[in-house]
Amino acid sequence: MRKELEEGRYRLELPVVIRMLVDTKCLYTVGEGMLIHTSEGFHLTGCGGKLEYRQSPVFSYSLNADYFWYELGDMISIGDMNALYYCFPKTAGDVVAKTRLAAEELFKMQRQEKQRLKTICQSE
Repeated sequence: MRKELEEGRYRLELPVVIRMLVDTKCLYTVGEGMLIHTSEGFHLTGCGGKLEYRQSPVFSYSLNADYFWYELGDMISIGDMNALYYCFPKTAGDVVAKTRLAAEELFKMQRQEKQRLKTICQSE
């Protein structure tokens, strides 16, 4: 996974059903959209252009993702303190594990780059 990221070959572009958690009452189905994951992080769009959410690779070390989550299906969850977006892939395939690994590797790579730059600045 790391080699694919370093070479710039990793890209997830996935049509998804979007559900949101905005309170403790319910998981709301809000529509369909597109989940994109690259070295820039996550980008979720959908709901007829009403939803756009971006999440940096350094936002979190880990990714909330699961298989056949509560019997609804495979799920990738991103979000912040305002809302959690539960993205259910509309296409078959094992994207959950790969996305989780990619998110963790991107976090490590970004942290390592930040540390490298810090070291360079301190030595000047």
